Amino acid sequence: MEHVDFPDSGYHNTWYFYDDAPEGYPTIQALQKGAPIPDTVFEDLERVLAITIKYDLLTPTYIRLDDIIAIPGDNLPDFMANLKAVLAGKNALSIFSIGGYGKVMLPNGEAGIQADLITIEDVLFFDRDLNVSTSKSVWVPISIDHTHQFQWQLPLAQLNAVRLQNALKEIKQTLKISDANPDETDPDNPFVIKDYKLYLHPDIIRHKKDFDIRDVDLSEFIPA
Repeated sequence: MEHVDFPDSGYHNTWYFYDDAPEGYPTIQALQKGAPIPDTVFEDLERVLAITIKYDLLTPTYIRLDDIIAIPGDNLPDFMANLKAVLAGKNALSIFSIGGYGKVMLPNGEAGIQADLITIEDVLFFDRDLNVSTSKSVWVPISIDHTHQFQWQLPLAQLNAVRLQNALKEIKQTLKISDANPDETDPDNPFVIKDYKLYLHPDIIRHKKDFDIRDVDLSEFIPA
């Protein structure tokens, strides 16, 4: 399977999952004094990563604390065991991010391996809180990247968007955890998050559709 390198969009679009009243979590002060990381952190992570692996969105290979630390493992149980071993020797309060690789389904019927297609962000050890983030634009029908070419990629979006949406829904259902509202709308951000789907700002699609193509139904990519 070939490696692909879709450019970053320049925006990190994030879905937030949190529990505002978790039980059994130590305080920050307790962690700083050496309290163990709660089992719930590892249980939640394993559930989430099982879903991201199932949907070929993220197979984890590293974590970011102050530095990037490679975590070996041929399967998820091995990865989790090695993760616990690494964290046992750290006085950490959180994992800044968990990354690796995912698969982008391509219009030619093949799949490409993409580094950090999605990442898990801000996993707190003193609160039940983790985020799912993506900086790629393969989920939307127009490419958004540093070239500012805004090329159509409708088949690519149709192959990949639903996979991300279904994975996010399953994470919510599996964790039985609340999902926080997205960040305040950035007027410069071309993306719009609604529920578990990533959209482009409707004006971008409508303008380019009128300019390029007029007879294609893009309603599934425009938030209601």
